[in-house]
Amino acid sequence: MKINFILLFLVLLLASCKNSRISRLPELRLSSEVINLGTVKALDTIKKYFLVYNTGSDTLFIKKVGVSCGCTNGYSNKKFILPNDSATIFFTYSPANDIDSIQKSLIVENNSIEPFKLVYIKAFVKR
Repeated sequence: MKINFILLFLVLLLASCKNSRISRLPELRLSSEVINLGTVKALDTIKKYFLVYNTGSDTLFIKKVGVSCGCTNGYSNKKFILPNDSATIFFTYSPANDIDSIQKSLIVENNSIEPFKLVYIKAFVKR
């Protein structure tokens, strides 16, 4: 009987440690998950930005802002974001080789429970 009580106590202790670790993780929230650029010309270079918020209780680290193609690039103005703070992700899109409706993506690599957060860029490219 004593062994059962000890085992139950250990299981509960381990479970509470795991839950407290998850509750301390940073949480990444985006100002927008889809950015519609509207109609753009093929020779334009579009510069925009969106915000990243840390709604968790630990520091959020922006490891990298990846892109889906060579016509897009992005970067963050901060590498780490304290709880209840934000950062700005700047990006450019050059549609020189695109035509008609396009969808590109930016990947915000971070240390939250969702380590890869996608932002979609949509536009209609006119020649």
